[in-house]
Amino acid sequence: MRAFWLLALASCVSAPTPAVTLARPPARAVTLPLPAARPCVVEAERFTRQSPLRLLTRSGEAFAEVRFADHVALAIEMKSTLEVTTRGVRLVGPARPDLLPLRARTAHVFRGILAPGGDTPLAWAAAGGGAIAIAPEPDARIAWADGPPFETVACDDVAMESSLDASDDPSGADRVALRAGDTPIAATPGAAPVAVLRGALDVLVTERRGADAHIVWNVSGGALDGARVFGWIDAAAIASPHVGSMLAHGRTVAGMEATSDWTGCDADHPLFVEIGGRVERVGEVLAGTRVRSARPAERGLVRIDLIGPEMRADPPEVALLPGASFAMSAADAERCR
Repeated sequence: MRAFWLLALASCVSAPTPAVTLARPPARAVTLPLPAARPCVVEAERFTRQSPLRLLTRSGEAFAEVRFADHVALAIEMKSTLEVTTRGVRLVGPARPDLLPLRARTAHVFRGILAPGGDTPLAWAAAGGGAIAIAPEPDARIAWADGPPFETVACDDVAMESSLDASDDPSGADRVALRAGDTPIAATPGAAPVAVLRGALDVLVTERRGADAHIVWNVSGGALDGARVFGWIDAAAIASPHVGSMLAHGRTVAGMEATSDWTGCDADHPLFVEIGGRVERVGEVLAGTRVRSARPAERGLVRIDLIGPEMRADPPEVALLPGASFAMSAADAERCR
């Protein structure tokens, strides 16, 4: 009997639970979204150009030119954009360095021999991280040994307009002319040339060391206007003393005119341009701007003449290219009289 009870008791006791090992899921790499890189934005108030700035539609077709603007903003990134606010409109489209070169705001030297001035146009490209790459534009009077000297600078180092003076006229320097042909120039005496100067240029000789001479070329006119080129050349490339000439540069100043009893747009309204059989939106007509509607355009729009705000420049800032017309919806044009 006792054996029976022991057997019954054993049957009531649960067998020990075997240990269970849980497999850990493989660790997953967590990728946090990186903050979007901010583009380099270069702005200018009361923007003035001697040569007109050509504006493009979003598809890249030129439709207008401006010489003066209240505000211009250039955002440099993979697809750079230009925003121009003037004469009561805001125009937005793609930007190209050949249409809007920048200027050096702070001192900079390319490959040890070229310092751009405030009048020297610079090509540009996005370099990432808010920085940009710049280089002097091509000039037939200088050929670079290893291609265009693009260098990366901070966004604050450039501007649309600059008063930077890069010229140098050392006392006691000899004014001479180089021999016609090619003159290699190096950053230091005896070093490999970084560029070749071409033609009988007027330069200053500031120092001589044996067969080498240090020169300064204050550039006037052309793509390197306002720049200073300096470095070491073979003294045999010097032809004879020569007195160079200086060019004077002027700037056109626009007048202003006003009209009393002015109303204009009740708010900002979309602005389109019709060119080449296509219609594209190019910005907005700003509140307070008056327009005059003309004949119908494509897509139910009406062509307009842009009269402008109450205070406006004379001559007008925005000049449409041949074959281009501004357009708005008929309802919006009625609200801008």
